[in-house]
Amino acid sequence: MREPADKKRSRGRVPRVEVLLVLVFLLSVIMWSIARCSRQRRQLKEKEAAAAVADTLLQADSARAPAPTHAPPPQPRVVERTRLYVTINNLKLRSGPSLRHEVITTLPLYEEVWFLDEVTQKRDTINLGYETAIEPWVKVRTRKGKEGWVFGAGVDFYKYKRSGVLE
Repeated sequence: MREPADKKRSRGRVPRVEVLLVLVFLLSVIMWSIARCSRQRRQLKEKEAAAAVADTLLQADSARAPAPTHAPPPQPRVVERTRLYVTINNLKLRSGPSLRHEVITTLPLYEEVWFLDEVTQKRDTINLGYETAIEPWVKVRTRKGKEGWVFGAGVDFYKYKRSGVLE
């Protein structure tokens, strides 16, 4: 059985049209990407030129500025400490990071203390009553200036009462 000549021709042209459409699409994507890269390159050159002009102006200003006759007095170094709150009533502040060390004072619930950037690597397991906590020891300073170590489960960034503690 023979197919009509029109069908043979149309079957051959459809793939050619599809190939042509794909090529046009690819060409448009390539043109778009080249234009975008050129725009970004131009913006980068403009930023570099502006930075060079600013550097030149700063150098010219510093060359004209008179030298200071005396150095300014040194400013006291202010160290921002992280604020923590006591979450266990009568938390013991100790002289060292373990239960064996002497108790310096007890801290009331919600007392504000400051973290002194020291934490033990070893975590201790301590039974708090209804819960057992596995935490490191944390060095803190109280409002009255006393420094010592508290069990990590007894302090937090937020003011709340820790549940599971036997009083």
